[in-house]
Amino acid sequence: MPYQKQKHMKKAKKLKLIDGDFSSKETLDILLNLYSSKVKYHELKNLSSRERYGKDDPIAIKRIPELKKGMEIIEELLSTSNKKDKFTIKSYVNISFNKKN
Repeated sequence: MPYQKQKHMKKAKKLKLIDGDFSSKETLDILLNLYSSKVKYHELKNLSSRERYGKDDPIAIKRIPELKKGMEIIEELLSTSNKKDKFTIKSYVNISFNKKN
């Protein structure tokens, strides 16, 4: 069913992002690309904050090392796997609306 725009849609949504079985190489590619994209996002956000306000973005500064640590864990986990190993990845995005203060 195609996405249809609804007026005043305020319900939380859960969207499936990844759901499948993958080889160790596919798992590594998928997860590292996802994490890498998030790291780049926060690096750009922090750069923008420095340029515009002359200071670091505190959320970006916190998230970058967390994401890089996640990448290290993924690489470590998959480095011990065999080529024939399969991995199941299930990932969802939960989107909810925050009330304006």
